Amino acid sequence: MFTHLYLELTSACNLSCKHCCIGDKPFSELGHVTKLLKDFSDKGEYVTLSGGEPLLREDWAEIANLCIQLGYTTTVFTNGTLVEEHLQSLVDIPVHVAISIDGLDESKNWLLRGNSHSKIMRSINSLVEAGKEREMALSYTPTPFNLDQLELLVDFAVSKEIEHFHVSFLEVRGRAGTKSSLELSDKEKVRLMEMLFELAHDYEGIITLELSEGTDLLYDTWNFGKNLLENPLGKTLKFTADGNVYTSTFVEGDLFWLGVYPDQSLDELLQSPKIAELSSDIRKRHEVVPECNECIFGPVCCAGVYTLAYNKHGTIWVPDEYCKGNQAIFEKVIQEMKP
Repeated sequence: MFTHLYLELTSACNLSCKHCCIGDKPFSELGHVTKLLKDFSDKGEYVTLSGGEPLLREDWAEIANLCIQLGYTTTVFTNGTLVEEHLQSLVDIPVHVAISIDGLDESKNWLLRGNSHSKIMRSINSLVEAGKEREMALSYTPTPFNLDQLELLVDFAVSKEIEHFHVSFLEVRGRAGTKSSLELSDKEKVRLMEMLFELAHDYEGIITLELSEGTDLLYDTWNFGKNLLENPLGKTLKFTADGNVYTSTFVEGDLFWLGVYPDQSLDELLQSPKIAELSSDIRKRHEVVPECNECIFGPVCCAGVYTLAYNKHGTIWVPDEYCKGNQAIFEKVIQEMKP
């Protein structure tokens, strides 16, 4: 089932973003990375090198080179502030680069990410000038403070010929879990999803708008639920810097915890009975959750993305937190299909 490794190489970070889902963890670095990458190479296709801030790890470039040698499509996920210091390596090694930015307006970005905007913009421009625009993505987390920046950022990405734009829904844990003011209201979630739907139409074939574990929602709405049920856990194994292993990039907690690496081998982790149990439970959500079972969009949505439900409520037996926003899109799809 799993084809993607998401590796938090280090817990260290040079920023203290208000909406960080990790927060202030003790310093740690993921160990035995070389063995992990080799052991997974006959099973997987993709690797994401993240953190913390991965460029703070001294051997990040060696790890990235090994990923390429083993045939992985590899992405370095960075806050963008250290790119210029590592520009030559990021250009020479054929990796994709994802940069977090939460506002084209410096003041909006500053509210969430502190004094980082000028460095981020220089990093984006430097990578584009070096010819990396088609191997780049911008990553944006919508909050009430920067919801008005979405269209500006997508327009900016298109102007730079960047072909991927990732919308990372707020994960209500870590530092973000202590600030309810960062959460979108239901009305704002509807507005966000409607904007995304319109942008997907406007820029179809020009830029891909990717959502946290729900990419197909904008591009293949009628098969969204079907895809969730076919592979309810997604395809990602996340290894945190302290070695904890989870079945998703976007969720932590005992329900999704498989064990600790390297105390348990990759094969032992992949043979955990929890994988089958959790997968079975997720497939039942759309039948068990009353709001979903009674919803006319149930066959399309299939209770939506379980990680969004769990991060907010600590259980998968509630609807997707973006339920009302999703419904607004489904209504638009139906209206478009009318003769």
